[in-house]
Amino acid sequence: MSSSAPGRPASIVLRFLPVLTLVGLLQPLAAQHRSAAADAPVPVSASERREQLAKLNEGLNSPDPVRRLATLDEVLHGNDMLARQLAIETAFGSSDATMRNYAALLMVSKTQIMDLELSMPTEVQTRLDKTGDDADAKAKIQNDYGGLFHLLGGGGRHMTFQLHDFDQDTGQFKVTCQGVPKDGPTAVGQLSGGSLSFSARCLLPAYYDGECAASLQLGAQGVFAGTLSCTQVPLPVVATLRLH
Repeated sequence: MSSSAPGRPASIVLRFLPVLTLVGLLQPLAAQHRSAAADAPVPVSASERREQLAKLNEGLNSPDPVRRLATLDEVLHGNDMLARQLAIETAFGSSDATMRNYAALLMVSKTQIMDLELSMPTEVQTRLDKTGDDADAKAKIQNDYGGLFHLLGGGGRHMTFQLHDFDQDTGQFKVTCQGVPKDGPTAVGQLSGGSLSFSARCLLPAYYDGECAASLQLGAQGVFAGTLSCTQVPLPVVATLRLH
């Protein structure tokens, strides 16, 4: 079977297809539906550009699931930034879980830094909101959840993880948390469909030194949301990862 892009195993795409009988169709269609919009764009007139993008949109929204994936695959491996952005937004907004998951696979595989937005657990934030200007009540909550406030610095914060050696066939990757030297200990993370999980030792000067584990689910518009659980912290914190 021929490949639409030398060096890229067909299994990267095929293992995400929900119906095994479609496997033999994807590679020929990927080549058949390759468009100029998937490659580095050359100067064209406005009308030609509109036609290119219209064909791309037609492929991404085709009723044929194989054609949708083939179009997405070609564009995300191309160099046309506008076409890529259109494909990403279409895939993440699609009702087709296979489209969303495959877009996430390619986006995560190209990601070197995962920047998690952290915030208070809902139950703690609700208690804080109810205290108003009562400093004593706020102090009691901080005392009850000391490790939580120590990690978040009293509010929300970002925590970054370095991602490397991503394997598109298995969805596994290595991860190192911020503050830990590059030659320090690494852990293995996993992307499986729309589920992303990883753990690592994190070292935040004057804040935290311990093990943290993230468990995230792919949601709307390419946003992973879930929790980050850390040792010495009484409750998991809310964690969000935006792919684009």
